[in-house]
Amino acid sequence: MCMNNDHNGIRQSLHLSGMKLRKIYDKIMCNDLTLIQFAQTKNAEKAGKYLVKKVSKKNLKNSKELEWAQANNFADSAITAAISDKLN
Repeated sequence: MCMNNDHNGIRQSLHLSGMKLRKIYDKIMCNDLTLIQFAQTKNAEKAGKYLVKKVSKKNLKNSKELEWAQANNFADSAITAAISDKLN
């Protein structure tokens, strides 16, 4: 879903499964990356911004999303801007 930049697909999958992203975010990895990091690497801006919107500040801080983005040349991306806005 992230690879296709399909934020609606993410939303539908979560809804159909009855899961809340805030509760499961820290337990899901794609290729050893968090979902937001994976979205960054696939240029999935819509999906990444949706994930940032739905993930708690605590999870964003604990997973060090902003630090990872800056260290991996994603400092100028819209997803990183969304992370920064949410944390500040």
